[in-house]
Amino acid sequence: MSIICTTYTPEAIVMAADSRVSVNMNYQSKNDSSKSITHIFPMSDNVQKVFLLKKVQVGISAVSGFADNTNKMISQYIDEFEKEAVRTGDSILDVAEKLSSRLQGGVTCHVAGYDGGEPFFYSVTGSECKRLNVKNTNIEYGITWSGEVSILQKLMMADPKLAVDFKTFSVTDTVEFTEFLINTVIGVQRFEMKPKTCGGAVDLLVLRRDGAFWHKHKVYDRRFMEIPQAQRSNMYITDQNGNTIN
Repeated sequence: MSIICTTYTPEAIVMAADSRVSVNMNYQSKNDSSKSITHIFPMSDNVQKVFLLKKVQVGISAVSGFADNTNKMISQYIDEFEKEAVRTGDSILDVAEKLSSRLQGGVTCHVAGYDGGEPFFYSVTGSECKRLNVKNTNIEYGITWSGEVSILQKLMMADPKLAVDFKTFSVTDTVEFTEFLINTVIGVQRFEMKPKTCGGAVDLLVLRRDGAFWHKHKVYDRRFMEIPQAQRSNMYITDQNGNTIN
């Protein structure tokens, strides 16, 4: 299990995830052969769970490092999905519905982007594709988290609720708040007497009306960390046609 967050505000949609993938190992009890004991072990802190589909400038994040019951890694799964199913010109709804039709094993994904300047955000499973940023035809702003949700539910849904006005958020506020929540889950798990299922680097994808870019990416950061910020931004930011924004 992992933690993913998507925050949707007037200026941007920010998608974030941790990088840890864990595995369950079952052991037979020495005292009772009819019983087994399950241990959860971190397998890697370098798994990609946030993706930008270049064909359509749509973001996808997933709560698991594995795609389905075949144990295929989610990065390979999404790469194959884009190549085989996504077509240039697909809407965000098209992408969400296509992904929903292929998902197995209870994996939850977030799918987000802009169509004609309008923000779209969907929660997608193998049985459901639900838009969460609209109510009675009105665009709503807020945050959705999936995966290891208990820590954020305590923080965000306590009585009284945390007073946050997403309508006032700038792009920077949206990025920093989303990253703060992912890091909060990782930090709390460090001290909880429970399996540490979230960890590693935090990847942050920023989607805007004029394009998309990586604010943080564990692979790109290593590759381009010596390049000046201005040049690096030009390498990352693309418009909806895949062209670099200067």
